Amino acid sequence: MSGSNDDVSDVERETAIVRFRELVASDRLSLDQFTDLSDQVVHAANRDEFAAAVRRAPVPVSFTPPERRMTEPLLFRVNTGSVKMNGRWQVAEETVVKANTGVIELDFSQAEFDAPVIDLDIKVNTGTVRLIVPHGVAVQIVETGMLRNELGDDVPLPGAPLIRLRSRVQTGAVYLQRPKPPKVKRQRWWRRRAS
Repeated sequence: MSGSNDDVSDVERETAIVRFRELVASDRLSLDQFTDLSDQVVHAANRDEFAAAVRRAPVPVSFTPPERRMTEPLLFRVNTGSVKMNGRWQVAEETVVKANTGVIELDFSQAEFDAPVIDLDIKVNTGTVRLIVPHGVAVQIVETGMLRNELGDDVPLPGAPLIRLRSRVQTGAVYLQRPKPPKVKRQRWWRRRAS
């Protein structure tokens, strides 16, 4: 590769293919589509061709229909208890999290986003905030304090939904994590005896 801004790195190509594999595993992409998109990503001559191929794949999150989008910021506040959001829930374009000494966990894996860019503002005193961000969703850290980033070295792909994160922390902590891989159900062979 020549190193120009139009070049696509091997890491970006590999990241896209890993993302396609995850979509196959979740039944959101067929094997034929996987083969076709992977081939396009590998042979993309420039960034425009690469971006076009990546954008043909399903996005990693659902978007809220326009008529259901929130017009006011979504606020999560906890003093000494805990709040846990997982499964299907709605994330406002502007979302505010305030934790005094409690715990707040926001799992974005199955959440509906009101916009492609979510502004997430976190204020923590001595509490803990845990954010579970699915692969394929980019995080831009704008302001931070006591942040433990466990997301790994993901490269944001073109068109990826974005969480723009601001966190102000006294003595607590904010954790950025990926979802745990699903447990594979193993069949016990000894239960399948012939009668």
